[in-house]
Amino acid sequence: MLMDIRRTLLRFVPPASLWPGLFGVIVFVASYFSSPEPFSKPWIVFASIATVACLFLMPWYPRSAWVASVALFIFIMSHSVIGVPALSLMFLVVIMVFAAKGYMVATVVGTIIIWYAGLGEWANGEFIPSDWVEASVWAMVVSLSVIAGYVSYRSGRQQKYLHEQWDTDVKTRRETMGKMLHDSVASSLTSLIMRLEAMSLQPDLAPATRKELVDLSEQARLSMKEVRDLLRTLSTEDSPRANEPALSISDQLRKTTSNLKSHGFTVMLTGSIPKVTIKPGHLKVLREVFGELSTNIVKYAEPHSTVAFSFHDTGSNIHMSITNVIRPQHHNESLSSGMGIPALSTLMEGIGGNLTILTSSDEWKSELEISYDTE
Repeated sequence: MLMDIRRTLLRFVPPASLWPGLFGVIVFVASYFSSPEPFSKPWIVFASIATVACLFLMPWYPRSAWVASVALFIFIMSHSVIGVPALSLMFLVVIMVFAAKGYMVATVVGTIIIWYAGLGEWANGEFIPSDWVEASVWAMVVSLSVIAGYVSYRSGRQQKYLHEQWDTDVKTRRETMGKMLHDSVASSLTSLIMRLEAMSLQPDLAPATRKELVDLSEQARLSMKEVRDLLRTLSTEDSPRANEPALSISDQLRKTTSNLKSHGFTVMLTGSIPKVTIKPGHLKVLREVFGELSTNIVKYAEPHSTVAFSFHDTGSNIHMSITNVIRPQHHNESLSSGMGIPALSTLMEGIGGNLTILTSSDEWKSELEISYDTE
């Protein structure tokens, strides 16, 4: 419930690039309603609208908007009839936003011009400030805007640097892990498969032993395929299938059930998935979740048993449960990293969903909750 409210509220939050312009609109409206008399003059209306336009354009065209803003401020201060304090507040935001873009030389030069033009005495033919206290206070105010923008710029650069360092570290670790897997696990599995197949061809073996060796060989081949998929993933970029269109949830379900049937399982469906809109990023997560869950079923479910899928639409979420029978044989826990299910739960939480695994002595039940767009 709280997650749905949060997603609904986030839809009404404008992008960060619009915040400076929206701030200008708020200041303009507040100034008009608090003191409407000055806005009866066309020059004040023009100056206010032009300043708000500069705030909107600053994120996309910072240098052009900056030059226009400095020229506009000079124009405003050269007309004594224009006297709206809110305009000065807007220009302080202009300075801060431009400084946050990293153009520090242009920011300092333009800020000096704004500081000098803001004194207003040059319009009366006095080119040297007569009130140095006022000039110092004004200099402090515009300097604070420059400092605030510069701090924001440095913070953004630091975050970008940390992201780059993180990407480099992840890439190095991926390459190291891939080499270790190839040199150890992949080579060992290949040798194991060859030895099992050679043993199964011996003529003096009992039929039950021969079947067990063949089953072990197939299990090793499945593990080998998983290792190869992992090596392929580790050798590519962080988003190896970013350009691949995400299958719909119905197509993913059809692919999953087809995979299970190819391994001898019987699939039983209860209910149906409604035709709803799910975000592409969420569909890509579901692809990984379905793939991992179906792999676990193939590895641990009773062969030729029934896998039951059931669906229920709650109005804003799809609730799905997958139930299968577990093999009676004891599984060696040392062969599993234990990271599969926690990783899947984290992926589902990242898209606002949920994954719960319920186990008993003879049954494994996976419950998923997936949100979708109701618009």
